[in-house]
Amino acid sequence: MYRAVNPEELSDLMRRSGAFRNPPSFEVKYFSETAAGAALYARQAFGTGLYEGPYTIVRTEILSHLIHPLMHATTDRGIPTVVVPTALLRRLSPAQPLLFTPLSDP
Repeated sequence: MYRAVNPEELSDLMRRSGAFRNPPSFEVKYFSETAAGAALYARQAFGTGLYEGPYTIVRTEILSHLIHPLMHATTDRGIPTVVVPTALLRRLSPAQPLLFTPLSDP
């Protein structure tokens, strides 16, 4: 799975040896099923009030038996997504930045 992370989240991931977490009261975190999907999200956010970049694409894994069918969704104009509940974030492998990061502004 892949995620476009802003500089603050990337810094937090690096401080925590790649472990994901959510702020209090956040119940889920969104991950694209592909690196291209995460990059598309970053491009779509550019120039909007949602933009928090520059983004870095990170990769993580989760055991397939932990993904319930209801965790699959399509978001942001067609991005295949896995919606991971906060309680499962500790089961993700450490985030690894992809080699072409940071993703620059379009």
